[in-house]
Amino acid sequence: MRARATGLVLFLVGFVASSSALSAVGWRVERKIDSMTDKELKSAYVENEDGHSLKVWQKEDGEVWATFRLADRSGDVFGDTLPLMRIDKNEPDDLESLVRLERLLAELHQPSEPRVVREPKWLHFLLAASDVSPTTPTTNLFQWMHGQRMVVRYYLFTGGFKETTFTLAGAKAAIEAACSLRPPTTDDTAEARAERALLEEAKHCAGLTGAVFDECLEKLRIAGLSASLKARYWCNTHVGALEAIACHTAVRQCEAKVGDQDPALAECFASEWKKQSEISGN
Repeated sequence: MRARATGLVLFLVGFVASSSALSAVGWRVERKIDSMTDKELKSAYVENEDGHSLKVWQKEDGEVWATFRLADRSGDVFGDTLPLMRIDKNEPDDLESLVRLERLLAELHQPSEPRVVREPKWLHFLLAASDVSPTTPTTNLFQWMHGQRMVVRYYLFTGGFKETTFTLAGAKAAIEAACSLRPPTTDDTAEARAERALLEEAKHCAGLTGAVFDECLEKLRIAGLSASLKARYWCNTHVGALEAIACHTAVRQCEAKVGDQDPALAECFASEWKKQSEISGN
């Protein structure tokens, strides 16, 4: 917990700014020097016409975080509900799901460190864990790097909400320059695989709300990891970006054919994926 908190504080206090470089259309790379350690801290940054800003930066442990800050000249402050962020025509990313994930992991006796840190005018949130590949198209990080436009709906302390828009032009180049993105090195022990698979299942549940979330949590408590989530996790970690969509399609086809129980789903998925691999020549 102390390491994560230290990484966040470095972006809040003790900076001596130096010149910015590697400007991209819309996005640019900011370089700052920590006055306590003399370390260079880099971030990808964009500010929109409303004066609101987005920043992407990386901690020493490899985690990629983002900051959404309201303009100083704006009288707006955040309410209790976290923002929604939508890139192009993708499904909106509900930052509340990060809080639900923390709660869910605690319920499963897998406590985690905070994934959101908030103040009245800004919030930091985890964009990608250190073991997430930037080439996986189902991840938020991939969408930030390859999208065109982001709409943010933020909820106000006084009630209601407002929306603001950011360009993602140049985000990929700026994020790659500010962060050391590389394919993750994965602990492949059985225990580590089980822990990662549990996290994937928990993330699925965290994306739900209300009674459906409670049902998902109860299923996770009683039945453990579902067969389909094991297959989806395999798709996210064993194939490249171009093959991932076809891999997830194979999982859905098998769910429709045989349901979500092993060994039937595992056998169906192995057969479907083999067929698709032969067709594509892999």
